[in-house]
Amino acid sequence: MGSRIPPYIAYRTFRNFLYQLEQRGLPARIDRSVMSQKSGTVQSRLLLALNYLGLITSRGRPTERFRKLVTASENVRRNVLKEIIISSYEFLFNNKIDIADASSSQVEEIFHRTGSSGETLRRSISFFLSLAKEAGIPVSPYIKPHRNKRRHHALPSIATGVNVAIPSESGKGILSPDSSSKEILFTSGGNLKMEMRINIFDLNSRDRKFVFEMVDAVKSYESKKQSSSQ
Repeated sequence: MGSRIPPYIAYRTFRNFLYQLEQRGLPARIDRSVMSQKSGTVQSRLLLALNYLGLITSRGRPTERFRKLVTASENVRRNVLKEIIISSYEFLFNNKIDIADASSSQVEEIFHRTGSSGETLRRSISFFLSLAKEAGIPVSPYIKPHRNKRRHHALPSIATGVNVAIPSESGKGILSPDSSSKEILFTSGGNLKMEMRINIFDLNSRDRKFVFEMVDAVKSYESKKQSSSQ
């Protein structure tokens, strides 16, 4: 496994996809058509993760392990997930360190040997930590995904401010969502605070439409409020 880069998709995206399959049932083959509402980048990372974790065959067919993961009870599922993690991250568990008390740098060094680097390395570790937490595997509290220290250029905010941070070396980094908040003060008293944590490039058409309609509604409200106060 050490010669392949571990999954570096956002864990929430990965878990949401599994949840959808739990609700709908496993198809005979996992391919891009099953995830057509997701962006091409997300599709690629999902397939990489499923492949790496031994959940699908080289032809995309769900493995028995995958079937157990999406159909078993919570207790059984946790044990299945532990087996998946230990076999898939063999390079980590068969090392001289114990992840229960390892330092962040020790784990980074081991992940780096797989070919991960920069933002991909950070995301790979973040994904593993979330996976281990769900499986109940003890992990050292010192292990934290390092923060990318490179300077970022932010795209202009869209109305209320959904920022998308892009690494300065364009094309080499990974689009990552930033968080934005907006507080609306009502003329009749009180306020409403909104916060967004999204990557607009990962949104399907329905979610994207909802976000922009909400942004336009807020913008329109504030514009009318400003006009009436003049």
